[in-house]
Amino acid sequence: MKAPELRRALAAESAGTFLLVLFGTGSVAASVLTGAQAGVWQVAVVWGFGVSLAIYCTASVSGAHLNPAVTVAFALLRGFPWAWVVPYAISQLLGAVLAGCVVAASFWPFVLRFEAERGLQRGAPGSEAVAMVFGEYFPNPALFGTGAAAHALVSPLAATLVEGFGTAVLAFVIFALTDPGNRAAPKANLAPFFIGFTVAVLISLFAPITQAGWNPARDLGPRLVAFALGWGEIAIPGPRWGFLAYIAGPLLGAPLGGWLYGALLGTRTTSGNYQENTMTGSATAKESGSAASNGKRRVLFLCTGNSARSQMAEALLRSAGGQWFDAYTAGTDPRPGIHPMAIEVMHEVGTDLAGQRPKDVRQFLGQKFDFFITVCDRAKDSCPTFPGDHEQIHWSLPDPAEAPAEEQKRVFRAARDGVQTRIQLFIEAHNERPDDA
Repeated sequence: MKAPELRRALAAESAGTFLLVLFGTGSVAASVLTGAQAGVWQVAVVWGFGVSLAIYCTASVSGAHLNPAVTVAFALLRGFPWAWVVPYAISQLLGAVLAGCVVAASFWPFVLRFEAERGLQRGAPGSEAVAMVFGEYFPNPALFGTGAAAHALVSPLAATLVEGFGTAVLAFVIFALTDPGNRAAPKANLAPFFIGFTVAVLISLFAPITQAGWNPARDLGPRLVAFALGWGEIAIPGPRWGFLAYIAGPLLGAPLGGWLYGALLGTRTTSGNYQENTMTGSATAKESGSAASNGKRRVLFLCTGNSARSQMAEALLRSAGGQWFDAYTAGTDPRPGIHPMAIEVMHEVGTDLAGQRPKDVRQFLGQKFDFFITVCDRAKDSCPTFPGDHEQIHWSLPDPAEAPAEEQKRVFRAARDGVQTRIQLFIEAHNERPDDA
């Protein structure tokens, strides 16, 4: 990725994490300091919607990881560049710190009132009852207090395991919802809602135990703000060095959850090899470099509806150039199904598209490709940002679906033949494996 694109992606990660933490810690502050939220579920719902809104705002630019644990999981299992992991994590942490500052400034009079009413000394044992607005503690101080009896309920190891388990469940769901081969998954524009809903459900279950962080940036960023505002060792390292549970647990749990999804249900392998998805006829994979581990280069064909031109291109490249390339296809606004005329004219040349389905380009965010080929002008103008070095090619092909009904078969055949010619020229120009070049 070029420097301006990387800067936009990092800015998106900061902005998205800021929104997530602002809504989330803001709901905790409103509950703890003012009593505005009644019960864990109301806080959980605000958190969940905050996650969804943050993803909707930033996914097309950065992939909306918004969580260092998710970034690490995508690097381990889905080919996200390792060189980007630290910049993403720093950007996420900066967004979380800024959100913590905004929440502190907004609720500061209520912090002072809460401390005065309960006789709390900031930074002394027991002040976790306020510090929990920023960082997280186990068990939940608002429910069980902060004394020895409360500490006996949840050990540091137990808290780490709970945080790891909850993050694993979240990552399992994220990998399922963003798996292009999962035909039961909702369309990509609904995935953020269900990811947020998963966060809300997990908070409602586990917030009494650990306050349910699932995100190292979400905990550490506001915790740093609390440290600077006078909570000191109550914030970092926290009682019993508890802040480590909110870093180690998610960083271990997210890769585990993603791996379990791939091993048990997914269409990707975790070794870098390709695995055919028999339900759709398409292949998906995890890569560790710009080229696939099998030596082939990855090509993503993009159009708007992903129902005709780009589907033809993927199928034709697989057929004619499969020894050099692994082909994929997606749309910026995918239609419900493959155009029947595309299926018919491709059948004429011995290729069956009937088992294919349109896919949303956002399902491929975070993956690395060597070539992006847009086959319509609208897709060229709205193509999202992808990681790594790649070559972008544009083929301006008219949409055959816009032809009059009596002309459609002829126009679809012309589109097929035009794509076929371009595929052949593409293969002739790029048919060396990367390790042979």
